[in-house]
Amino acid sequence: RISTLFFIVVCTLIVLFFVIIIFSTNNKFQSLQKEKDIIYDSFKNSTLLLRIIDVQKDEIKRVKNSIEREENIPLDDGFAQESFARFARENVCDEDRNLFRQNTDLSLLDKKVGDKKPYSFDFRVREINVNEVKLVWRRGVFTPIAFDNNEQVKTVIFTLQDINKQKGFE
Repeated sequence: RISTLFFIVVCTLIVLFFVIIIFSTNNKFQSLQKEKDIIYDSFKNSTLLLRIIDVQKDEIKRVKNSIEREENIPLDDGFAQESFARFARENVCDEDRNLFRQNTDLSLLDKKVGDKKPYSFDFRVREINVNEVKLVWRRGVFTPIAFDNNEQVKTVIFTLQDINKQKGFE
């Protein structure tokens, strides 16, 4: 009789233990999902474009159009350096063009993301509305996501963010 009672108590404790684990895991999962949604929403609100760049092959590709704003930004699939050069010519203001070119030179990217952390830079672009050209602030961010066997950056994600409101408060 005691062994049966002991068995029932042990089984009950085991079931209770698993219920607690499942409940806490579910709460952690919901918390992580909520955090991810908040980060994604803030990212989505400021991101103008998102591209993946194979640095070693000089290739640039679209990632997800769903988080991009509908703007005519000429960073199309193809050769990354050509795309950045065209973007600099057509969009970046004259005063910031050299800064943009220096910061988007993929041959120097290893030095800039050597600590494997994102690298960002701010610049101004010309925004053309009906008969009006104004300068607005943008931030380019290179986030390394893959390295080769020699620890050289292989792949990065490039995002272009709208920071005009943020710069207005500085």
